[in-house]
Amino acid sequence: MPLTDLSGEEIKKGDRVVYCGVPGEVEFVADPLANPDYWFVKEFGGGAMILDSQIGSVFLHEPGTDDELLFVSRRERRVSLSRLCGFAAWRETRLPVY
Repeated sequence: MPLTDLSGEEIKKGDRVVYCGVPGEVEFVADPLANPDYWFVKEFGGGAMILDSQIGSVFLHEPGTDDELLFVSRRERRVSLSRLCGFAAWRETRLPVY
């Protein structure tokens, strides 16, 4: 079962969150069931690393029980122009450099 916040929302890398009243972002998720060989799981156990401007990086061992962690939104997935059009099409539409 994936790691969740108090509301039951799955925690994913890049999620926008509020921790202790301060906006932040999930830097990474160390899920012991999904990645038991991940070094952070071996060293510290499962949890999520939260990054915000006031506190810095905070590792939460049990984010599902922390009432200070609130899910805000998912990070928008960015797709590059070359992936949308194909690299060859992108090259053909470039402006010439003089």
